[in-house]
Amino acid sequence: IKNDIIYIKNRGVCFSNEISTGPYPDFPTDLQAQMLTYLSIAKGKSVINENVFENRFANVCELLKMGADIKVKGNSVFINGVNKLKGANLIAKDLRGGAGLVLAAHVAEGVSEISGINFIERGYANFPKKLADIGVNVKKVKE
Repeated sequence: IKNDIIYIKNRGVCFSNEISTGPYPDFPTDLQAQMLTYLSIAKGKSVINENVFENRFANVCELLKMGADIKVKGNSVFINGVNKLKGANLIAKDLRGGAGLVLAAHVAEGVSEISGINFIERGYANFPKKLADIGVNVKKVKE
């Protein structure tokens, strides 16, 4: 961290983890969907325990379309990391899950199409431009 900039170096390896969401200072539930995407390609087995909201795993079925290995049991998901996700036609069902799907599409092989982007755009202003600015190959098309 330098001044108001955070520099991040990608080492090319994702690591498994066990996460439990909760009120501050615990892991924020608002980042759970994005972490689920990360853990879906991490080496090894991971667990996310969602302790704040019920039914916060709406993006699991979409990640399964991409080849993720995820099982839901109650308020927990059990993830076996896979080497690659594959592009697919996806549906964003909520704001944070939609952002997680955009991340999944970015790391997947092939092309993904995500519908239901109204959820994403409601929470992230100029999201396609911001992604393009950091090198993500993204294109918004009219439905």
